[in-house]
Amino acid sequence: MWTLRRTTWMGAAAALVIGTLGLTGCATASGGATPSVRSTVNIPSTPTVQIINHRQTPMQVSLFGNGQSQFLGTVPVADTLRSPIPATLLATSREIRLVTSPLGGGPARASERVYVDSSDPVIRWTLNPMGAPAPIVLSAH
Repeated sequence: MWTLRRTTWMGAAAALVIGTLGLTGCATASGGATPSVRSTVNIPSTPTVQIINHRQTPMQVSLFGNGQSQFLGTVPVADTLRSPIPATLLATSREIRLVTSPLGGGPARASERVYVDSSDPVIRWTLNPMGAPAPIVLSAH
């Protein structure tokens, strides 16, 4: 009896999937364009940071801005960390600074301040073996 119920449920699920695919095919086959949600809604882009680690040790990464700090995570050796910039760090001055320190201890290094514009989708820092991290702003323009 349990097998009969399971078969009936699976048959109903398969019919639902086939029916849904059939309706989608009919709507598209009519010649009308299916409206795109992305084209009708203005989705604001969130500026992000990209930290590339070329150091010989994993690095802990934080962002400072607007009098606050936000720990982003640890970047493994020869890896990249990507993170959206928290809006709270951009609230008033729109300036941020990257601070890195070796995992397990060691001196922290801070970058110069970077002004984040709404047209700047990505700010990239490369952590080189020597020197403080220098930013590159990848603009949409």
